[in-house]
Amino acid sequence: MIRLRQLVEETYVNAANKPVVLLGHSLGSLYTLAFFATVPDTWKQKYIKAFLSVSGPLGGSVKALKIEASGDNFGIYIRSPVSFRPVQRSLPSTAFLLPDPRLWPPSEPLIITPTVNYSAHDYEKFFQDINFAVGYELMRNTKSSVDGLISPTGVNEIYCIHGSNLPTTYHMIYSEPTFYRSGFPDQYPTLVPGNGDGTVHMRSLELCRFWAGAKHVVLDGAEHLQIVGDPRLIDLVRQIIGARSHD
Repeated sequence: MIRLRQLVEETYVNAANKPVVLLGHSLGSLYTLAFFATVPDTWKQKYIKAFLSVSGPLGGSVKALKIEASGDNFGIYIRSPVSFRPVQRSLPSTAFLLPDPRLWPPSEPLIITPTVNYSAHDYEKFFQDINFAVGYELMRNTKSSVDGLISPTGVNEIYCIHGSNLPTTYHMIYSEPTFYRSGFPDQYPTLVPGNGDGTVHMRSLELCRFWAGAKHVVLDGAEHLQIVGDPRLIDLVRQIIGARSHD
């Protein structure tokens, strides 16, 4: 955070004392919120022109819960998702990005198994049942570091930007184990989609539209990662920083 503050101050000076635009993409949006909490409002009012939250998983992501349960193979189909799971579970960011219970009520199960269903209010039992109790402690230790529901203060312009209308995992269904197929959690589940950007559900993405003074921009069809190269986003950034377009 100290080095980021120094970089902003150096950029401000090198730009003839013009305030800086910060763009936080995905987890970077939450990191930017954490950074803002370390500096006073007077500093932000001087050095920050605008903050762009792009595809921020501000209320967590169901994909993180799938990773905790069954892993993710990053599209490498010759490897089982479970083979990546130990490393992925060891990352504090995975537990940090679990769906926020304030957005997902107990009546909405995120994991459905033949014997037990788990909602965002059942994390302690979930981690016990998958024999990874340390995951619950990782979640408790990281969730308190930043709150995506709380609006940043002292920032002159705030933009809430994300994609929409792409199939995005909403909950998972695990089947009964068979002779050829493992059971929960070592089985790859059936992913039931909802609306989002392909990675983060709309319920989490659009939290930033409730921040004080935030301008809400929805780029229909923009995928979670590919949005950073979307011409619509690039044009918007140019408008905010006052750069000329290269049409």
